[in-house]
Amino acid sequence: MDTLLRSKFLVNIKSLTSESKYIRQEEKKHQTDWKRDSLRNHRVCDVRKESRITNLAYAFALGKTYKQVEATVIHPLTPEDAHLIFLKLKRKGLTVDKEDVKIWLRS
Repeated sequence: MDTLLRSKFLVNIKSLTSESKYIRQEEKKHQTDWKRDSLRNHRVCDVRKESRITNLAYAFALGKTYKQVEATVIHPLTPEDAHLIFLKLKRKGLTVDKEDVKIWLRS
């Protein structure tokens, strides 16, 4: 993997981590339940899923097996998640086949 591609992934991972930390801080500031719940829902559902997809795409690009990255799977990936991993890799400039991602997820 070239240095530019690695940097793109690491910047994306770090920004998602920062977003999650910032949202957690904002949750503590809000007193009303609906605001706090809305922020928490965004952090837990959206940001966490995007972070998982990004980390899996990064592991694929590094050549690691899926089992090396997620030895114990609590929330199995859906076909939509496989598609999101494929799109993430494509956006980062990797030429990869969608079937390769599906095969990798079964490895």
